[in-house]
Amino acid sequence: MKYRMRTPEGQEYTLECNPAVLLEKRVQGDGPLRIGETFRRLSKLDGTIIHDTLVGLVVTVPLGVLSTWCRGFRSDAMGINPVQRLDALREDARLGIGGVDYDEKTGQAIFSSPGVYKRYCEAHGFYDRNGGYGSPQKRDPREREIRGLPQMAESGLGELA
Repeated sequence: MKYRMRTPEGQEYTLECNPAVLLEKRVQGDGPLRIGETFRRLSKLDGTIIHDTLVGLVVTVPLGVLSTWCRGFRSDAMGINPVQRLDALREDARLGIGGVDYDEKTGQAIFSSPGVYKRYCEAHGFYDRNGGYGSPQKRDPREREIRGLPQMAESGLGELA
């Protein structure tokens, strides 16, 4: 794991080590590591003990994840004719789906996040055949009727004996 540390002089540096090693060098306190805590280190110049402060963690994100969703995920399969862009945006708004746009030149659907992608797909009947638990799922076409409990009660099917 990588940690951002600050020396008493105010210079910041990155320390890569196991959290257990850092816990052993803690000046005082117990429990999880906290921002602002002080840790001992031995000076390489004169062998004195220096107290450095934990400033933060250095978090790395896989490049594929970062690059895909920062630019927006694009889909040809869910795209439209560019002439129909405004109609499609109105229809998405009617269905309560925000965060979707369409490329003005190609008509590709552009999703701003994985959640928007999932809501859009499920609202329009698309699904990810190879996806996992969080991906858009195939829906039963009768699902709206199954969910409509008031409809079942009116028809007499929802009554319990």
